[in-house]
Amino acid sequence: MTNEWRHANSPAESGQHDVATYSGPASDAIRAQLALIGGDMGSFEWDIPAGLVYCDARLADDFGLPPGHKSYSVEDFFACIHPDDVPAIEIEVDRAIEERVDYHMEWRVIKNGGEIRWVGGRGRIVERDPTGGALRMLGVNWDVTERKEQEQALKALAMEMEHRVKNAFAMVSALTGMAARRCETPEEMKETLRGQIRALGKAHSLGVSGTGAADRGDVVIADLIRTALAPWESLHPELSLQSRVTVSAQAGASLAMLLYELTTNATKYGGLSDEGARLSVSLQCQANGDAVLTWCETMPSRAPRLHTKSGLDGYGTILLAQAAQTLDAELTRLFHPDGLQLILTIPVHSLKSQDAIAARVTA
Repeated sequence: MTNEWRHANSPAESGQHDVATYSGPASDAIRAQLALIGGDMGSFEWDIPAGLVYCDARLADDFGLPPGHKSYSVEDFFACIHPDDVPAIEIEVDRAIEERVDYHMEWRVIKNGGEIRWVGGRGRIVERDPTGGALRMLGVNWDVTERKEQEQALKALAMEMEHRVKNAFAMVSALTGMAARRCETPEEMKETLRGQIRALGKAHSLGVSGTGAADRGDVVIADLIRTALAPWESLHPELSLQSRVTVSAQAGASLAMLLYELTTNATKYGGLSDEGARLSVSLQCQANGDAVLTWCETMPSRAPRLHTKSGLDGYGTILLAQAAQTLDAELTRLFHPDGLQLILTIPVHSLKSQDAIAARVTA
């Protein structure tokens, strides 16, 4: 039976050639109905002198009108349209009447409960009186909310990316200046900048990929810490990361560079520098919702003569201060006989995932 419908009762075989059998008002109506269904559209007929609109159930639903009515007044439709969009619609309809062109535009509809949807519309005057006055308009409407939301999301993404790129260039410029003042050789400057830019790139990647908070462009602080210390996993740094709190991508970039600087110093002079040294990092939420990042280095045999280096030089101190300022955080740096301790207290208003904070406030 496959494809037999393509040949059965064909005009060539049956000798019938009556074109009227396949055309006419009924067939036109069916084709129009199928086109509306395929385009997910609703249709209307506007009796302009009477001020009445006859429409199908789909169009009435798009406007949030009560179902089951044979007709609605023009005022019923305009009452559903967002007030800010009404003047533009009136201008476009007047132009369609006076200039004998189709109107084609999009506007917002406020449905029951306050939900706002976007509707597209197209209409044409199909009947006029002997003086040229408009009598009847036919048209269609369709829901364009999903496309509008996608357009707005893309616009917001473009603005966010522009903001991030500008911030990245500003950071690289500042880092270059600081490295030039700090480093004694071109090779040292190259390695310093390479590490900082790599850290910046990792923070950016954490902010634009993954699931959960990262989908919103936020960065999970614990993930930053793990990423920074991953190359030195064999030295067994002690991690106690009991929180999944997040910060903005910009703050995450500052934290990433800070963690790189801390880690670099730890490998040269501090808690990751030899077998006897130890590094422990913790991240916890306090009862008030603040997040506390504690970085503790222990190097008993070297601490007394290396306090100044292990405590970061001027370059590292600037990065530390910048990260604290970006987060509106309180920074405490403590030296003790066998090492040092850095405590960064990030206030709850600088954290992005309030749900994560609430879930761990009692931890």
